Amino acid sequence: MKPALCLLASLSLASVSALAQGQGGRQQQPGVPQAPLAPKPPPNVALTPQQMEVITKQLAETTKMASDLRSAFLKDALETLRSKGASEAAALNYYQDCERLVSMERKEMKRDAIQERVEAMERKSRRDAELKEDIDQGHFATAVQLHIQYLILSLEASETPPDQRGPLMQRLQTYIKDVVDKAPKLRGRSGASMNSLGGTIVAAMQLQGYLKAKDWSPQPFDLRQIWQQCIIPYMTEFSPESLVTQWDSYIAAESAYQKGRLPGPEFEIWGQQELPRLRWDRARFLYESGPEPIKGLAEMLAHIKTYPAHPDARQWLDNMTTAIEAAQTPKPTP
Repeated sequence: MKPALCLLASLSLASVSALAQGQGGRQQQPGVPQAPLAPKPPPNVALTPQQMEVITKQLAETTKMASDLRSAFLKDALETLRSKGASEAAALNYYQDCERLVSMERKEMKRDAIQERVEAMERKSRRDAELKEDIDQGHFATAVQLHIQYLILSLEASETPPDQRGPLMQRLQTYIKDVVDKAPKLRGRSGASMNSLGGTIVAAMQLQGYLKAKDWSPQPFDLRQIWQQCIIPYMTEFSPESLVTQWDSYIAAESAYQKGRLPGPEFEIWGQQELPRLRWDRARFLYESGPEPIKGLAEMLAHIKTYPAHPDARQWLDNMTTAIEAAQTPKPTP
């Protein structure tokens, strides 16, 4: 019996060792992450013409059904958002409903805990109302309403191909004007707390999977990101002749927005530090991607002469030198 037991033990150890090596003979080492296995090629399945016809028909029907359901869901969501974003009061009430749903009801809190949370929210609302005239705090209801308006635009952008976004771009610029006009109400925590689309309202409505627009910013109050991710790329491809005007509009809007939301001393610093950077970005973009690169190059030089003491001046000079050297290098003949 002993020889048989020894043979059985050796066979068991060999099996365990083979399992530890995994596929392809790789030895599993404790504490060392293993590279993922290569995906298997699809099985070689031969379908008859009749099978192909049935599967293709069912796939088309399922595709249409999925598309119809998606359209119906988004239609209902957009109607809800337009209704709730019609006024600041409606927007704030809806936000509180979403907060209650996400933070309490879905977590199955006990009734006493829910009541305590509701009372805390009500106290916060009263406190916000008392601070409504305090310019340093901003207006949370204004931020929520603008957030909802941008969420509507973002959902529509996710369903609209980039080459068909002309009307959407016009509405986006109207939204930006609204943000600029209401900048004093977005001071302090009011704007900062709503400057992301991945928040309470999106979670309550389960919209996370629908916000996947290409060339679109997820930040409702970051004008720089909105312009550089949404508007400038669109205009570069579909309306390059308007790029100079768009850059000028952007810098004017950004300046007005920052002046409205920042205290005077902070805005003065912004004008000394950030505004020259925006103007440099404009000049360099027009040189690299604009309709008249020579004018962009001239503006780069004029900009450096205007702000020679700026912290970025040395980097600008390096960029300018590289641009001039590239312009002097003869291009190879094809």
